[in-house]
Amino acid sequence: MNLTSIIKILLIFFLGFAQTITAQNDEDLAREIDDKSKSDKPYKSAIISYGVYKPYTTNKSFIGKGTKGDVGFKLGAQLFIYKRFFIGTFLSASFIDVTDSNLTGDYNRSQITSAYLEIGYEFSILEKLNLGLSIAPIGIANYRNDIRDGRVKQQNDTANVTIYQAYLSYNFAGNFSVFIDYSFRSDKTKIKTASEIQDEFDTIQYHNIGLGLKFSIGKKAMVN
Repeated sequence: MNLTSIIKILLIFFLGFAQTITAQNDEDLAREIDDKSKSDKPYKSAIISYGVYKPYTTNKSFIGKGTKGDVGFKLGAQLFIYKRFFIGTFLSASFIDVTDSNLTGDYNRSQITSAYLEIGYEFSILEKLNLGLSIAPIGIANYRNDIRDGRVKQQNDTANVTIYQAYLSYNFAGNFSVFIDYSFRSDKTKIKTASEIQDEFDTIQYHNIGLGLKFSIGKKAMVN
């Protein structure tokens, strides 16, 4: 079983666990948090997120110099394990278009699918405004490169993913929040090429800016 399959299973588990939490009785929790300060209140059990983002490649590599980010999508779940500390699992897909094939190689467009695990903490700034910080130290990506030469052909590359992210979310109605986020992503590729230019393909980096919706579930972390 590969890492992508494991992360998909974890995502399904998190979503199922979050649904179970909604059935719990919260009366004891309400009494429990009365005497606690606002910063210590366990106020969520889980969050389901869906977002879109724009990837901006950097000049760290030939691929970064020779491509332009198009659009990306992501779906994930965050499970609060202790107060405001969370772990999460996400699946994402994005596209980049080739602007200079002399740098990237002979293809026109790449679809990048990713799966990753994250850990983080969510701060309460105002009553309905939250700031989240996270790092995804474990992840994997597949680059599907489309080659158009009379007919469409595909070539695939893989990479290990690390992501540093910050988001702001605003609770506008019930359990729904809107968010904006920024992330810095670094992909360590397994692309093999001529030794004199290998360094130009080892790492692909992105700045990602996105927005989307979050749906919170429950009112109690796993451990308080």
